[in-house]
Order: sequence, then C-alpha cells, then structure tokens
Amino acid sequence: NAINGIQELGKALGPFAKNTDAVTAALGLQGSAEEARIQMIEKTQGKTAAFNAAMQVMNVQIGERGVDALTEQY
Repeated sequence: NAINGIQELGKALGPFAKNTDAVTAALGLQGSAEEARIQMIEKTQGKTAAFNAAMQVMNVQIGERGVDALTEQY
C-alpha cells in the first residue's frame, strides 16, 4: 500500500494533475491552519498558486531531492 500511495502522490504532482488536495493529504495537513492557508490561496490566487504553496511545504518536509524523485518518476 505504501508503494501505491507513493505512486499516486507522484502522479498528483505531475505537470498536468497538480493535485493540491493529494499533496495536503500526503503531508497530513487535513484540518490544519496550513491547509486553510493553502485553500485561501486557491480561492484568491488560483489553483497553480495553491499547488506551488503546497509544494513549498512539501519541500520543507521531505526536501527538494525527495520532491524531485517523486515528480521524475511520474
């Protein structure tokens, strides 16, 4: 299941998907102030800005190399 979860997250990070909900779920941000901030960014600045904000959080948590490894696979 962990491998499937990683594969799904990798797909969500792809250039066409940019699934902010998948990123916030993977980071365990559901119901947090950080999730609320990302949702507010989406409402005011759009999906791309929200996705970029979520990716910044992911970069802090798993590092740029980790994010690159996920996105390169999918």
